[in-house]
Amino acid sequence: MEQAAESLAATERELSAFFGLRLPGRQPVILYEGRRYFALVSVPDWVSGAFDGKIRVTVEPGSGLGAELAMVLAHELAHAFVRRASRDRAPAWLH
Repeated sequence: MEQAAESLAATERELSAFFGLRLPGRQPVILYEGRRYFALVSVPDWVSGAFDGKIRVTVEPGSGLGAELAMVLAHELAHAFVRRASRDRAPAWLH
């Protein structure tokens, strides 16, 4: 999904300026069709994205990049910046 990559690149530039730092490398992003993976790892139904070092987001088949998906991707990318800025010491409640 090229639109997602373009959206994330723009968001990464914004967050880099906001936090005053850059991520050390490419941020892995996995887009899951449907909720099968999230159900497997017991992620609640109301959650559509997760960050565990990788950005993991569910997408509906054929939905494309809508505003909601772009916001979820940006939110999850912010977790990567918080992790980097805190040197991986940010408490769980902050994430």
